[in-house]
Amino acid sequence: MHGGKVEQTGFVETIPFDFDKGLPLIQVEIQGNEYTFLLDTGAPNVISQELADEISYEKGVSIDIKDSQGEKKKQKSVMIDNIRIGDIDFANTGAIIIDYGDVFEMKCMGFDGIIGANLMSKLTWEIDYKNSTVSFSDIKHHFDVPADAEVIPFVPKAIQRTPVIQILVNEAVFDKVTFDTGANGAINLRKDKADQVVKELAGFDLHGNLSAGIYGSGAHSVEKYGVVDSLKIGSLELEAQVVSFESSGSMTLGNKFLKYYRVIIDWNKDEIYLIKEEGYDKKEYKSFGFFPKKVEDKLMVMGIVNESFAGQQGVELDMQIMEINGVDYRNVTDSLGCAFITSKPFEELDEIMVTFLIEEKEVELNLKKADLIKYKQ
Repeated sequence: MHGGKVEQTGFVETIPFDFDKGLPLIQVEIQGNEYTFLLDTGAPNVISQELADEISYEKGVSIDIKDSQGEKKKQKSVMIDNIRIGDIDFANTGAIIIDYGDVFEMKCMGFDGIIGANLMSKLTWEIDYKNSTVSFSDIKHHFDVPADAEVIPFVPKAIQRTPVIQILVNEAVFDKVTFDTGANGAINLRKDKADQVVKELAGFDLHGNLSAGIYGSGAHSVEKYGVVDSLKIGSLELEAQVVSFESSGSMTLGNKFLKYYRVIIDWNKDEIYLIKEEGYDKKEYKSFGFFPKKVEDKLMVMGIVNESFAGQQGVELDMQIMEINGVDYRNVTDSLGCAFITSKPFEELDEIMVTFLIEEKEVELNLKKADLIKYKQ
């Protein structure tokens, strides 16, 4: 997977990316056709089964691939003769074929494949979230790193070359955290890595099953959201921040954190630089207390904070949502379900009217957004 080469030398290339869905999506060219790919440091190169059916490639061996939910399967590897990004050619690049068409959340993102760490690691990359551009170069020290930039050392994961970092929470060490531009969360860690630290945090429990990987959704679990006194990521130090702790799956630093910085990833030095734009600062967690998800042709409650107003009014896991603010969700088509995931139509509102199916009766509730950290206290 770490083979292949860059054809050009002495270049700096800049291309736009689309961040409307909370993930960096870029355009690439393969065998004369243009495709949409996710720029993902947390994964190897991937092509969808549909794309694999369109192009020619050299077959490779089968490789064990684990998704973000911890599910592992064998996947076919292939060699693609050329992937062009902007005006730069990446020759004889390894990729994995994955059929993620059955995973609704993945299908809604609308990408044909992934530009992963095994390709990215051949160059230095700058991701400018503020201007929605990504630049890459083979010229050492090309990108301007200000003196006050935060520095995060990383260890490249074998073969795949994904950056793995360390995060300190209240002095507890969380190793093997994936620096993940393909994750749409912020700071997601594992409860079992520091049980005592997590138990002592002020916060709330989210019950349910909201996340999905390339093989599908994870199992029902309890995710703890808490305010940590101190957070250290490389040289970056923050105080009183909300961090989520899951019972399973990968630990990641994702786009909801990274988008507040200009990010430079230097695989020559094994260092990441964060240049502050707004800077990450999350001291509260405002929510309606329930979290919907499309299941078959229904919109279901797949996450609930029991102590929230919604929970106290009888809203439970696996309960059907009939309407939100007059929008009918009794029969959720793929297009309606994707619009709910990608557009998040009610995210900016502070108050909504929701009709739930409770004990076979439609019950309308007026829900107000609240800071669940303080609400629990």
